[in-house]
Amino acid sequence: MATALGMGEETYRQLETTGHRGRLASGRYDDARGRWVPWQDWAAPVFQVTAERLLAAEQHTREQWQAERDGRWQRLREVNPTASP
Repeated sequence: MATALGMGEETYRQLETTGHRGRLASGRYDDARGRWVPWQDWAAPVFQVTAERLLAAEQHTREQWQAERDGRWQRLREVNPTASP
């Protein structure tokens, strides 16, 4: 999928695990149109979904990642109350 999107594997891994795609994957310049095309418009066809579905999936992944991260910090604070994110 990273290759299909024209992304590095690590960038794609970050997208899949955290829902954060990074600044470089937020848009693409389309020479034929002579303008920048937003992520959801150029990536959705690669995933074979609508732009709305792609953005919803990203949001869900971000929320899950944040919940997991918060849970890890909570467990760490139980062991070491002075720990901070």
